[in-house]
Amino acid sequence: MKKKILLGAFLSIFICSISFAASRDTGISERIKASFQEEFANAEDVRWEDCNQYAKASFKLEDQELSAYFNPEGDLVAITRNIISDQLPFHLLSILKKEYAGYWITDLFEVYVHDETNYYVTIQDANREKVLKSSGEDWELYHTKRR
Repeated sequence: MKKKILLGAFLSIFICSISFAASRDTGISERIKASFQEEFANAEDVRWEDCNQYAKASFKLEDQELSAYFNPEGDLVAITRNIISDQLPFHLLSILKKEYAGYWITDLFEVYVHDETNYYVTIQDANREKVLKSSGEDWELYHTKRR
């Protein structure tokens, strides 16, 4: 009988410590998690990451991979998603094809912040890598790097 009680107590402590360790490992506050749940109630496969000043939730929603960023107060700061070039507004894609014909796209994503959508594209050729940004009108150089 003593062995069963001792075993039960040990299992209870073990399960509680695992649960506590799992919740501490993410470093994400319950306030942020509640805010996320309110904004994205149908999200699946949620993965949390502590990004210093922000908490990042990567998740799947309606067959799209998204990321949401929250400040420590639990306010939604930005939503990002990777997109393919066909999902760009037509005139932005046309500019890329015309002005950067010798480049290929290596990364493309959309950022939604405070009712404004911006696009970031990383393009490269044999010598350079450029990151361009657009708020929907035209592309501007955001960053460049020699390879």
